[in-house]
Amino acid sequence: MQVKENFFVTEEEPIKLDVEVAQINIHQEIADFPLVPYPERVYIIEEEVVRAGSLYVPKTARKDGEMQTNRGYVVAVGEGVEFCQPGDRVFYGRYSGAYVMDAKYRVMNEKDLLGRYK
Repeated sequence: MQVKENFFVTEEEPIKLDVEVAQINIHQEIADFPLVPYPERVYIIEEEVVRAGSLYVPKTARKDGEMQTNRGYVVAVGEGVEFCQPGDRVFYGRYSGAYVMDAKYRVMNEKDLLGRYK
């Protein structure tokens, strides 16, 4: 190990933490969704990070900073949405959309979605 300008430089690979997310019963969420979506809007339930490596992540840290996810499952779509269907896993911009229904769901325009998982 060598010191370079007050930083330690090693040849070791950085440690990548395994991230565990809370399980979501997406079929039940779709069936229980109480709203009729506005045209070209998508309602998403976010994945929640529960554990990073062997560290438990408290709820207060999940919504702020690094532990906030930008992935979730589509719960409902409005008329005219062609990119995704309810049940699809999608990702979106970190600050896209708005929280609704006590921050359980996130609503955004279809164009705010960055992609969908296969």
